[in-house]
Amino acid sequence: MRILEKKSPCNFLVFGLGHDSLMWNALNYGGRTVFLEEDKSWIEQIRRRMPGLESYHVEYDTKVHQADELMKISSGTQDCEVVGDPRFSKCQLALKNFPSDVYDTEWDLIMVDAPTGPVEDKFSKAFLCQGYLTQQQGRLRHFTIPSHRARLGRPFCP
Repeated sequence: MRILEKKSPCNFLVFGLGHDSLMWNALNYGGRTVFLEEDKSWIEQIRRRMPGLESYHVEYDTKVHQADELMKISSGTQDCEVVGDPRFSKCQLALKNFPSDVYDTEWDLIMVDAPTGPVEDKFSKAFLCQGYLTQQQGRLRHFTIPSHRARLGRPFCP
């Protein structure tokens, strides 16, 4: 919340739609807050109660039970380390099925609202890059990732 308060108003992308979504939207007053959710029935339920929220249904190509295999496949693979448009990536972990606007917007802040477990722990450190971890408090982590659009050729992780 402190980070959003410093950045607001901003372009804020949230992975996950929940009971707290209205709060996140309100804290970003004057900015744009977009929620991505994989549970279609949950989106409809939230939309009935909070019709002003901008949310989109998304589908993921991978499942939690594939995590170890995907980590092995992507680790050290050039396709998964090249920074570019994920829609055209050959990396199996690239998120390709989002609305075009999600890819075309430069997001100031991205929040992954999900339960923390062994899979999330491994993937956040590997793909958000341990070197970009700026703060951790309990299970909450804050990664500050520089724009790769601003400096092409920047390595995936420091």
